[in-house]
Amino acid sequence: MGAVHVKTILHSVEIVGKTTDVYEAWTDFENYPSFMEGVREVRQIDDRRYLWISDFDGTRVAWECAITLLIPHQRIAWRVVGDDGASGSVTIEPAGEGKSHVTFRLTYGNSAPWGIISEAAMRQRVCANLRRFKRLFEKGHALKRPVA
Repeated sequence: MGAVHVKTILHSVEIVGKTTDVYEAWTDFENYPSFMEGVREVRQIDDRRYLWISDFDGTRVAWECAITLLIPHQRIAWRVVGDDGASGSVTIEPAGEGKSHVTFRLTYGNSAPWGIISEAAMRQRVCANLRRFKRLFEKGHALKRPVA
C-alpha cells in the first residue's frame, strides 16, 4: 500500500458584495456548474447531502458530499461521504464597506474523487473557479442574489 499524500489548497478572493448576499450565492449548490470548471451537476439528496457529478481530465466522476457545518452568512464546511480525508470549507468575512473576503479550503488525498488530477491542476482550477464566482456575482449573472 502506497503512502498517502494529503494535499491542502487554500485560496482567497475579495468580492464586492455584502457577506449575507455572497453566502446566499455560495450556498446555492445546484448553481455550481455555472462557475465551477468540470462540474456538470450538483443535486440535493436531503437537507445535508448532495450528489456531485463532474468531469476530470475526460473522466466522469460522481460522489456524495455531506455538509458538516453551517454558520449562516459566515462559514460552510463539508466532507466527501466514504472518504475521511476529503473535506473543505468556505469562510466569508466582511472586508470593509460593501465587500466580503471569501476563503476556500480543500483538503484531500489521492482517493478523493478529484484525486486523479495533479495538485497543480486542482490548485489552478480552484483559483479559476473563485475568479469566475467573483465575476458572476459582481455582475449579478447566473447566481442567486437579491436585486438591489
